[in-house]
Amino acid sequence: MIIDSFTAPSVDGSWQRLAQQVLDGSPATVEQATAILSSSDDVLLDLVSAAYRLRKHFFGKTVQLYFLVNAKSGLCPEDCGYCSQSKLSSAPIDKYRMLSVDQLLEGASMAAERESKTYCIVISGRAPNEREMATIESVVPQVKQKFGLDVCACLGLLSAEHAARLKACG
Repeated sequence: MIIDSFTAPSVDGSWQRLAQQVLDGSPATVEQATAILSSSDDVLLDLVSAAYRLRKHFFGKTVQLYFLVNAKSGLCPEDCGYCSQSKLSSAPIDKYRMLSVDQLLEGASMAAERESKTYCIVISGRAPNEREMATIESVVPQVKQKFGLDVCACLGLLSAEHAARLKACG
């Protein structure tokens, strides 16, 4: 007997049942999503198998390209032991302040040329200062208008005001 396709069952089948629930049109509940996030390494392959079913169903074999720009490198006052940008790190990385609006737009142009879907702006540090926020607020609408890209930003800890400003600029 030849087996054309095989779906390995999970330990108790719960991840495959959840995948089927989603395929049937019912989104995962908060409790189910929390269970995914708190699942143990022992069920990781089962979870990946169920996630693959969903990805294949909804997206086929397509991928989305995200273009990341390190808009500010090093110079971080934090002491995160794992991070090469930490003040404690001796990693040989470039260290520079926030890129200019023109430099960030040049990066967005490169992202568009490479048919990226999303332009990700990342900065080192605990939180953006006012000058960095102003730069981001200036760049985001221009990137969306000129290049038609989605924009995401990893800026560290945000105050409620900064989060509202980011939302307002796009």
